[in-house]
Amino acid sequence: METLLYKFDMALVVLYFCVFVLYFRAFFSNHRPIGRVFLIALPVVLVLHLVKLMLQGKCQGHCPIVGLGETFSFTALALGIIYFVLERRQKYYATGVIFIGIVLLFQSVTIYSTSNETILAENLRNIPFAFHGPLALIGISAFGASALYGVLYLILFRLLKTKQLILTII
Repeated sequence: METLLYKFDMALVVLYFCVFVLYFRAFFSNHRPIGRVFLIALPVVLVLHLVKLMLQGKCQGHCPIVGLGETFSFTALALGIIYFVLERRQKYYATGVIFIGIVLLFQSVTIYSTSNETILAENLRNIPFAFHGPLALIGISAFGASALYGVLYLILFRLLKTKQLILTII
């Protein structure tokens, strides 16, 4: 089963890379991306990622955020879902290349940090941890997303202040 989960992780990295390429093309094409593939690519990959984490939790018998790789994978999923909700709400796709790039990086780290931890502390198996851990990671991912938007707005402010934005648009 571990090899199946590892192959699932590899497939997720490839799928996230394909989504990253779609967002990269949309970012540099200067028009709103329209198309079925673009609209359904990210939600499909996020659902597959969620299925993978649920399968991993069922097979291992604990919440799939115990190890380093599992934590990075769950954080990648949380950041991807947060970006997906923001994208659909704002109807603005240009920041996708940054967010999906970070998600791709986190999911890539998952492949290299897989570990077979068979001995777990008893407090990692209890029910409150199964709720607290994922909710804490979702909150941290939301703070990370807001910090990233803050940095983007700060960069935009500095470009406007130095009047370099006009040169980059032309």
